Amino acid sequence: MIESAPSLTAADAWLMAALTESSGRLVPLQNVIHDYDWLNRAIPTFDDVSFGIPRLVAAGYASASESSSGELLLGATPQAMRLRQSPIGHPVEAIAAALRANTGAAEDRSLGRLRGLTPQALDAAVAAHGSWVHRWSRPLIFLARLLAKRQGRRP
Repeated sequence: MIESAPSLTAADAWLMAALTESSGRLVPLQNVIHDYDWLNRAIPTFDDVSFGIPRLVAAGYASASESSSGELLLGATPQAMRLRQSPIGHPVEAIAAALRANTGAAEDRSLGRLRGLTPQALDAAVAAHGSWVHRWSRPLIFLARLLAKRQGRRP
């Protein structure tokens, strides 16, 4: 962790956990949204991402770059991957403890927002994730309804 980096928050720990789901590969924002939702059953806000990623980058836990087409790519650093592999308890709780995540005070926004991220880009990533969830859950919902009907017919 870089000494001059701002203190990190519990929201940053969730964000870092989502980044580590891709094993350190650079991935598009939609993947990070998907993994954040998978872990936290929530969607991060624009403020969570736009202020959190710069803090994680400054602390040496994340990287952010652009693809050749200009798409924002995010990833966890090897240092973040080592924290994720901690054997102590739930990965997110272990990450928050290792980061000494600040849970009480106001978050530090001194680094500003993540360059290249707009509210519209986050909205598009969230919409793409929602579409993916809807597409893949339809067969499961159909199957669950079919099984429920079938169980209701048995004596």
